[in-house]
Amino acid sequence: MSSIYMGEIALCQALYDPDGVLEALKVKTELYPVGLKQATIDTFAREISFSLLVAKKAIARDDVVYGAGCCFRSVACMNQVLFALNEDYLLNEKGAMALANRFAICPEDYQQRVERAFTLLAADAKSITEAIAILEAIEDDLSQWYGNRRLAM
Repeated sequence: MSSIYMGEIALCQALYDPDGVLEALKVKTELYPVGLKQATIDTFAREISFSLLVAKKAIARDDVVYGAGCCFRSVACMNQVLFALNEDYLLNEKGAMALANRFAICPEDYQQRVERAFTLLAADAKSITEAIAILEAIEDDLSQWYGNRRLAM
């Protein structure tokens, strides 16, 4: 599930559309669809929690690569939720965090906190644990807009 195709239509500038096909599709994207918003939040909010839960498996193994991968996935999902909450189309991950950081609905110091978590990631259990804790705190802040869906261990 992704809003990318709708976002591409909503934001594109047609160079040639003699039959108005693209323009007709663009009209359908002017209002962010309620169903897409809810489906995106439901799907990716759970994925944030799941990614952070499985990231904890990296702690016992001092596996920074696995931990970093799971942490990145959680942030990518946070971005999906933030874009949906703000009814903006997410086209890709590149630059998404900086854009999300400017939204009206966004955890305080979002980008700084995420960057802090990633600077902590090193091949030892303590730093991986600290990085995950920062991202969990951001998840908690974010959940004020959609409700807590954190998975139990």
